[in-house]
Amino acid sequence: MESDLGYEVHNVEDQGKNGKDDGTVEVDPISLLEKLPPGFRFNPTKEELIMFYLPKKCLGQNMGPKCINDVNIYDHSPWELPSLSYLHSKDRIWYFFCPRVMQDNGKTPRKTLKNGYWKETGRVTTLTHKQYHVGDLKTFIYHIGVAPKGERTNWVMKEFNLTEYMIQEMCVVDNSYVLCKVYEKSGPGPKNGAEYGAPYDKSEWDNKFDNQNTHNCPSVYVNQVQGSDPSNSNCGQNINASETNATNFAGIDPH
Repeated sequence: MESDLGYEVHNVEDQGKNGKDDGTVEVDPISLLEKLPPGFRFNPTKEELIMFYLPKKCLGQNMGPKCINDVNIYDHSPWELPSLSYLHSKDRIWYFFCPRVMQDNGKTPRKTLKNGYWKETGRVTTLTHKQYHVGDLKTFIYHIGVAPKGERTNWVMKEFNLTEYMIQEMCVVDNSYVLCKVYEKSGPGPKNGAEYGAPYDKSEWDNKFDNQNTHNCPSVYVNQVQGSDPSNSNCGQNINASETNATNFAGIDPH
């Protein structure tokens, strides 16, 4: 049975003992990205994060190659988080599934750490899909010290939350996770057009592909994106489709 947003509604118990669908994609995204030239990175849109990654995490469903690690954000200072990311790239932005941890009162989400706290700032952004309110995006700035007199840092966290409508739409029994996008700004104010991909290092790429056939795109990438036969060497037909569909599958941005 399909819901209004196109989700196939079924019981989590039917997915197997490990909570995953059959046909798990055994592809390592780290080794995959290492085979691609500069510009390919894990860069999912807000819509992909709230409509694909977070719902599937809450439902215990298979997401394909693992790209986002499970980390309790509030057990670590923000500068410790990069080393805990599943994708150990040089990009300066990191994604985590964080359990929804409540304070002792059981009503307020925990935002404090041993040496500081995450302070919410700005307005909550409403995330929509097909005119439905599917998620809320909150922004937090990390402060060192004790609230409300902590020292502001440049560490930013974008927190993605499912709405009650989305929870009912997907038949989620336990909304126990949020999805966090963490990065460090270069200054206190917002930077229009700021990019957080890895800085380009010419020496790193100069000789990387010297011994590879430049006419063959990585078969694992083509196979992952559009289910093509990895033995198919007709890369000219597949690569255009993979560039178009890469973001739709796992947020890998070819640009």
